[in-house]
Amino acid sequence: MSPLARSWLLSLGVLAASALLSHGQQPVPEDRPTVKPSKPLSRKERDQQEARKLYGIGLLHQREDRLLEAVRTLEQARQLDPEAGPVHKALITLYLALSRDNDALTACQKALDANPSDFETWYVYSRQLRERGKSKEAITALTRGLACPRVKDYPNLILQMNFELGGLYETAKDYVPAEAAFRKVAAVLENPDALVQSGGFSRVQLYGEAARTYERIGQVCLLSKKYDQAVEAFRKAQEILNDETKGKDPARADQLNRNLAEVCLVQKQPKAALEYLDQYLQKQPIGADAYELRIKVLKELGQEEEIVTSLRRYAARDRHNVALQLLLASEYARHDQASDAEKLYLEVAKQHASPEVYRGLFSLYIKDMKQPGRALDLFDAVPRNTSPLQINAPDKRTSAMSAALRQDPDLAKALVSEAASELENGKPRQRANYQLFALLAIRAGQCAQAERLYRHCLENIMPMSEGSVYFGLLYTLARAKKHEEIVNVCREGLEKSHLTPRGIFYRHRALALFQLGKTDDALRDAEEAVKLSSDQERLESRRLRVRLLSEAGQLDKAIAECQQMLKEYSLPGDIREVRLALSDVYGNARDHAKAVEQLRLVLEVSSNDALACNNLGYLLADQGKELEEAEKLIRKAIELDRETRRSKPLEDEGENAAYLDSLGWVLFRRGNAKEARVWLEKAAALPDGSDDPTVWDHLGDVYFRLEETALARTAWEKSLKLYHSDRRRHSEDRLKDVKHKLQLLETETQQK
Repeated sequence: MSPLARSWLLSLGVLAASALLSHGQQPVPEDRPTVKPSKPLSRKERDQQEARKLYGIGLLHQREDRLLEAVRTLEQARQLDPEAGPVHKALITLYLALSRDNDALTACQKALDANPSDFETWYVYSRQLRERGKSKEAITALTRGLACPRVKDYPNLILQMNFELGGLYETAKDYVPAEAAFRKVAAVLENPDALVQSGGFSRVQLYGEAARTYERIGQVCLLSKKYDQAVEAFRKAQEILNDETKGKDPARADQLNRNLAEVCLVQKQPKAALEYLDQYLQKQPIGADAYELRIKVLKELGQEEEIVTSLRRYAARDRHNVALQLLLASEYARHDQASDAEKLYLEVAKQHASPEVYRGLFSLYIKDMKQPGRALDLFDAVPRNTSPLQINAPDKRTSAMSAALRQDPDLAKALVSEAASELENGKPRQRANYQLFALLAIRAGQCAQAERLYRHCLENIMPMSEGSVYFGLLYTLARAKKHEEIVNVCREGLEKSHLTPRGIFYRHRALALFQLGKTDDALRDAEEAVKLSSDQERLESRRLRVRLLSEAGQLDKAIAECQQMLKEYSLPGDIREVRLALSDVYGNARDHAKAVEQLRLVLEVSSNDALACNNLGYLLADQGKELEEAEKLIRKAIELDRETRRSKPLEDEGENAAYLDSLGWVLFRRGNAKEARVWLEKAAALPDGSDDPTVWDHLGDVYFRLEETALARTAWEKSLKLYHSDRRRHSEDRLKDVKHKLQLLETETQQK
């Protein structure tokens, strides 16, 4: 406990004792000597005294898990005595528990201003800085904490702080101080008496951690090209793991042979590397990384002819290692043994229908054998479910094949082109597969091919898939900005369709008519969509009407419609949709405060709403306000989006271009143009970002800031072209802005 905190607790003890005495039963002796009244307290002293009382009450609330009451009480104490370090320190834990991270960071800073020797707070402060991506500041905080005199009495904290310090230096590629920090960790772990006495650890556990730390030291030394020290560290780890008195673990000791092989390889000692690797491979490690390393070693030794032979031997011994089987198949293909490769891929696919298997097989057919039609045969070989309830449910193999093609756009483009070519030549395929190929074409950015395939599906329609075919065709035409074609397809659909909900056609036609400048017709279709929609679709149709009213400048009507929907809908998901729509309307009305308010209301209900996090972060960034919070929100949105995609690997369609654009924009606003460029270029390379005028507008700003005027001009010109084809109110403002920037750029160029 810090001296300042102790003085506060002593004061609390005096106050508590005084209270107990004042409420006791014993009378005050009559002969008690008269005490002269003390000098009246100053206002500051009275505030400090009251702050101490509130501090004690706050701690009691915290002890009883009444966190909100504890925070309110301690914040009152802080207001009375802003320099009271213990109050700030007590608030840190509470703020973190309540996810008030920004407040926790401020409390750390205030606590450290009051007591710079508080090593515990330095540690908590460093972790918050690290979570915000402020590695340099986190390193400084840990260094300051480790320099505090009293930290030496807490070996477990020294251990953790040095370990995290080493990790931060390693991430920053500053390997010398990283090694030094990890060696301090190893020194504590190899002499574990103090840690064992503190409880919670056994010697075996600590020696095991010491071995892992030496392994980490070896890896850092390898990265810093200190090869002798790397070998020494790896062997030290093996020595600990082979010691009976330290909890012998020969399996882990053998695994370090892989690390030693890597060191030998970079030291141009491939023969020694092969010896270490062969010892390691005797244990049949999971995956194919070590086998790939062995291939590299054999190439260094000039023994490439041994690759397939040895891999075949290892694969026969470990048939359940799918990654190893696939590595062998790829080596068959590389060594012109296509039939062996095909046979092995197909054999593995029977047991493991995974994207990795089919990606290898597609690559074999398309790139090596130049027979893309055989890849299409794989889709036709999957029997289709003819049950009315399951007709659109994909087979596991079809899902894996689709995922493989999403992972490799070049393979997808080749396969889609072959499917379209076969269609023109009259070669039949399963009708259901053409819809799948059209979807792959959209994801590969081949709108013309997708339209051709969807139109074929429409000509040979299967009743149960009619709605999805119409939807896919209309979406494709919208991506290609073929608004007249959308109107025609919707008219035909309204005339001929029997199973597709009519509201779909009215909604798509409304959007197309609006883009064609026929606002009144668009609003009439939006109104018709609302009337014809089922209960499940009506909210979507009403949101569309709100959007068109907003874009048409009828903002009061749009706001009134949203407010009416908030009264009518009660389910949290429905209210979320309405608030998101209302936020967009307020944004169009340039009432940013209310737009932000709606998004914060969404996040109050669900703090992990990725779309709300992104939209709020972008709004703040666009206004140049609360940029630190904006960046945090957008990064959270990206991570939430990635988590969702990881949970559905077979459905993953790649990153969200809008979220990447938001991150690039907030980084640019914060003055980090180089990192902003990375994220914006990623966004522009995605299908949903390549035709987004805002992405190219932002990218032009970044290029200009980096003094790459030619790239800035190209990006702004592309943005201008895309804005011209978009009739949203937002686009009109942006259009003027981009024109102005191009004019300034032209003027600047002429002056030079």
